Amino acid sequence: MIKKNKIVLILSLLFSEVLFFNCASTNGISGGTRIKTQNYDSLDEEPFYSQNAETFFEKKLSNGIPVIIKKSKNQNSCAVRLVIDSVPLSDSFNKSGLEKITLELMRKGTSKYSELYISSMEYTDSTVFTTKVHQDYLEYGISSQKDRLDTVVEIFAQTFKNPLMDEAEFNEITDQLRNSASPLLTQVYKILNSQDKYFSPCYLTEQASVSYKDVLDYQKGLLNAARITIIASGNFSDEDVENLYKVLENNFSSLKKFNYRKKQPSKKLVQYGEKFTFVEKKAYQNISALGFADIPFPLGDSYISYALLSLYLDDLIYSHVKEKHSAAQDAGTGVLLSKLNIGIISIYDISSVDKATSNLNEMLENSLTEDFIEKKLDSYKRIYTSFVMNSEIKAEKTLDQMASSLVYCGDAKEYLKRPYKISKITAAQVREVFDKYLNGKICWVINNIMTK
Repeated sequence: MIKKNKIVLILSLLFSEVLFFNCASTNGISGGTRIKTQNYDSLDEEPFYSQNAETFFEKKLSNGIPVIIKKSKNQNSCAVRLVIDSVPLSDSFNKSGLEKITLELMRKGTSKYSELYISSMEYTDSTVFTTKVHQDYLEYGISSQKDRLDTVVEIFAQTFKNPLMDEAEFNEITDQLRNSASPLLTQVYKILNSQDKYFSPCYLTEQASVSYKDVLDYQKGLLNAARITIIASGNFSDEDVENLYKVLENNFSSLKKFNYRKKQPSKKLVQYGEKFTFVEKKAYQNISALGFADIPFPLGDSYISYALLSLYLDDLIYSHVKEKHSAAQDAGTGVLLSKLNIGIISIYDISSVDKATSNLNEMLENSLTEDFIEKKLDSYKRIYTSFVMNSEIKAEKTLDQMASSLVYCGDAKEYLKRPYKISKITAAQVREVFDKYLNGKICWVINNIMTK
């Protein structure tokens, strides 16, 4: 159970935007919102888009940092987040975990605001620091109540610009992250990095050699106005929006702009080697598998078809591997967002290669007919649409959607168009994505006692 929790925890850090585990529900209810299947002739007719399109406000600070604020009436809390472009690491694999350690250290306090002070603030003011590391960008944020936001943003800005960066804290965080590393996921990244150094693991591997100086240097590189976009979401009035701009100007306009090298994938498609790759045997570990393959570019129309396809894959893989063969404790699909987009299928605790993966591609190919897809398509559209629309309930979820839309579509409000685009997807498009990206093209990585 410990090993499973470790894998699931790390997968949850990696998967973004679409992560459906065992979504067999077809009642169209997700997070309390019931979505009816409807077809609109134009985007402007779709209610989610028409009701939210004018709720975004955009300005720039005096140093050029873009600020995008979303007014969301249903939110009880407010949140501010820095979306920071990633840069290539000196060694993408051996320096893995550098971004994560740096962000975690920053939220530990400053010389003025101690870690104890910040902890008490989190308790008394319902304030939460958030850190996320994606393949293409980083996020450093804060959420709090609106009436405390002025004070909270000032403290948040100080932790970003002048963190204490204590070496003892560095050692403690490093030990914790190293102990949570998954050999199976590490193997996936080794395969990816053997062909494209773009894929730095978003966690600290056992082999990583991140030093305290690396972290200090990396933190200085974050203080670059050219790398930063600020996004915010909350129950703001027009006056609140203007006040927040002033607060952000006071706290972030001192950052200077510098040229930097953006992280860019070097290949259009990842080329896989052996169909099955086996990780070194480790005693007392359950047998697990990860399958990965290229999938469509994030958030495009084909990507939305893949998001729907992932629901079918969850159901079919789960039933074939777990229920039919009793060969797994868990199974599911997810998305590892990157400009070279990779989809991941996880199967935890499989009893043998034959039971878990033999004829799996054939089973999927034969099951995923257009007629089969059509039977559940409306239900799965409702689930995915609910997932997007319910992001408006919490500020943090709204910022998740805004950040991914900003990075991959160049527009923080692009996610508003997704319910309309979902409604237009056909069974033929879902099947086409399966044939183009996954059918017979999944590379499996197996750990523990198996041999070829």
